Amino acid sequence: MLRKYFKRKQKTSEINDERGYININTHVSEMLVAHGVSTKNDNNKIVINLRETVEFETRVYVSEYLNGIQTRFDLKVKLEDGNEYYESFGDIGKSIEESINNNLQNFSRSSLHVIIDALNDTQEYVECETWEIGRNSFKAYIGKLLIKSVNDRVIEFPKNLLDEIQRIITEKDLEERYYFIRFFYAHNQGESLVTEFMINNIKQEMEQIQLSEKLNWFKSNSFYSMRQFLILKKL
Repeated sequence: MLRKYFKRKQKTSEINDERGYININTHVSEMLVAHGVSTKNDNNKIVINLRETVEFETRVYVSEYLNGIQTRFDLKVKLEDGNEYYESFGDIGKSIEESINNNLQNFSRSSLHVIIDALNDTQEYVECETWEIGRNSFKAYIGKLLIKSVNDRVIEFPKNLLDEIQRIITEKDLEERYYFIRFFYAHNQGESLVTEFMINNIKQEMEQIQLSEKLNWFKSNSFYSMRQFLILKKL
């Protein structure tokens, strides 16, 4: 559990009126340190010592509803070469603290280990494969599939999901050093709600349709979602 990252209650004043978001760098920094990663908080950035120096910036946006709180946690990852990559999570809770804590759990279970291994050139936390894409070879750091459902109901996922993601990616012409790849699917009342497939935060519209229509999605009257995150590193 990540409850320890919210030992003190967030005050309303911590929602910066001028910027309109909450900075949770301290909490993310603690998570990195718990994984043996050296960090330094520098103004609004976390400076991280991996194989190369990396900067994190965090922002949490809060929306209040009659039945609870929804937050969106955005993470910016900046590398030494100046390239920036983004991850984003959304979740709900009865309070700001609970909602943010749920998003930190999403980050920990989906992306944190992938980012550490990929940017530190290690294979300590996630599965790695070599993918041939066009003229180039990439190491694929593959995170665990994150499934969330009402009352933790067991949800079957398409066994060929990762194969289809790999098929789509290997048909691309990829030349950059890193690619942050995110797939998200949400389902409710027996229908698909959202299918999102992004490469370096650019929506792949046609591929989203392919994944939504081609795969055999589990039918459920209650809500569930699936999230797959991976990083490609050029060899």
